[in-house]
Amino acid sequence: MRRSERRSREIAARWILLDLARWQADYRMQQTRTDLTTCHALWQMPPRQPRKETN
Repeated sequence: MRRSERRSREIAARWILLDLARWQADYRMQQTRTDLTTCHALWQMPPRQPRKETN
């Protein structure tokens, strides 16, 4: 393998790793937002759910 081919592959591999890291960070941020939204929704709920009245 020539030196230029090896260098090109190394550069491509670095870009792939950077893209993967960016994707993982975006995914973690999305999960955090979802979890935070869920926590806020649970926090806003009344302590006890009112009973359904049956006739």
